[in-house]
Amino acid sequence: MSTFARLDCECGPDSNCTHSGWFQPKKCICKPGYWEDGGKCVGPCTSDPCKNNGKCEVEGKGFKCNCRKPWIGKTCERGPCDEQPCQNGGACKVGKTGFICNCLTPFSGTRCEIGPCTSNPCQNNGTCELSEDSYRCNCNKPFKGINCEIGKFNGV
Repeated sequence: MSTFARLDCECGPDSNCTHSGWFQPKKCICKPGYWEDGGKCVGPCTSDPCKNNGKCEVEGKGFKCNCRKPWIGKTCERGPCDEQPCQNGGACKVGKTGFICNCLTPFSGTRCEIGPCTSNPCQNNGTCELSEDSYRCNCNKPFKGINCEIGKFNGV
């Protein structure tokens, strides 16, 4: 019983393959911008270099990534949360067009930048500090009150 070897002539989707005969190796004829590597035609996009659903496009002997918003960079590797835009312990997540901050209580705002002390509620040079989900004023003498608004000249 004799078995004949099957002629394997597959070089990949970006190529044509030729055989000169039974004992001759196959030859891959690759499209421009592609080259033979290990019996297959490969190109700059073969390794899928674009991250985050970016689309790879052959450009000369190299590649270009067409990044989906909001990703940027040569390989779409940089995103809107890389710069850590959320303040006060807020968690950043990537949205359709940029970042979204999930703020911890009592903070709010696009970047979690607004808190109970943001408006400087403490009067008369009192200092504001966070207290649970609100604020507390540390008053300078002789002032007191929730916002250090009561002094010895207004009835106390």
